[in-house]
Amino acid sequence: MLYNVSDFIVLVLFLPVAMNIILPLGILAVWLVGRCFNLFTADRGEKKDETVTAKALAHS
Repeated sequence: MLYNVSDFIVLVLFLPVAMNIILPLGILAVWLVGRCFNLFTADRGEKKDETVTAKALAHS
């Protein structure tokens, strides 16, 4: 399949314009999906420190 030179010129000229629109929208979409994922998978409630240290063992 043969392409005209003008097709390549249009592609080269409009590719940076398209990237300036598509790339930030893609980053925003990934950020929003990540925020929603973290919101629904977050561990809720009080967290107790369950680590055992030598100091705690000495006092027991």
